[in-house]
Amino acid sequence: MSIGANVFSIGEMSKLHKMSIKTLRYYDEIGLFKPSMVNEQSRYRYYTIEQFERLNTINYLKSLGVPLKDIKEHLEDSSIDRFMKLLEEQQELTSRKMTELEMIMNRFNERLEELTFYKKFERVDEPFIRMYPERQVIRLKKNIQGIHQLELAIRNIENEYMSSTVAIIGKVGVTVALEDVLDGKCHAYNSVFIIPDEDVNTKIINSFPEGEYALIYYRGMDHMDSPRYYEMLLTYIKEQGYEVIGDAMERVIIDQYISVDSGEHLTEIQLPVRKIINRNS
Repeated sequence: MSIGANVFSIGEMSKLHKMSIKTLRYYDEIGLFKPSMVNEQSRYRYYTIEQFERLNTINYLKSLGVPLKDIKEHLEDSSIDRFMKLLEEQQELTSRKMTELEMIMNRFNERLEELTFYKKFERVDEPFIRMYPERQVIRLKKNIQGIHQLELAIRNIENEYMSSTVAIIGKVGVTVALEDVLDGKCHAYNSVFIIPDEDVNTKIINSFPEGEYALIYYRGMDHMDSPRYYEMLLTYIKEQGYEVIGDAMERVIIDQYISVDSGEHLTEIQLPVRKIINRNS
């Protein structure tokens, strides 16, 4: 079998088009790009220069993310309308991916900013009051006892109400009913909540109202210590002339899955409050 000057082996095609021999063989197998001739004895594949433009088209569309199946269908029945439709569909898909990537980048930025802030956070074991705007949360109201029930409740929210979004450390918290806080029952959680990364539409969407909140942060991961911090917070609230008006919110911002150093772990407790107005003054 004589080979002309314009005929190229699979190795030569691989080098000329900067693609692997394995890929060229695969294209042959699926009927996307078959060699011009195959030596019956050696089974060597050979290509002609006239096939270059077809391979260029395949590589171009592949670089745009068009699936090989769609490329094959276009090349088998090509037309300008089909080609434009192929590009339009891929453009729309790419636009959606860009939106998703932008959301992911925002999550990176937000999480890194938060961790950078709390890594150097020194205002621990020190109650203070802060004004918050209304905050949207996904909240599942359910009595929760122990870590097992808590984890199951979080999975329930993720699977039922958050599509593909996954709750992350620092975005998950629990609430304690006001009456339990005042009675010192700080481990009697009555709901679990997740702070969503973006707007969501679920039947369990809720919000923590705008207003003043008394806060305290503490290091370490021993939740058995939390009653002490609730007590500190309640004492501070009373001393400042405030009263508690709603359920407590508690969330772990840094835990053992972020740092093995318990000295870097950080938990936050919030209590909604209002100033007591002395009508006799």
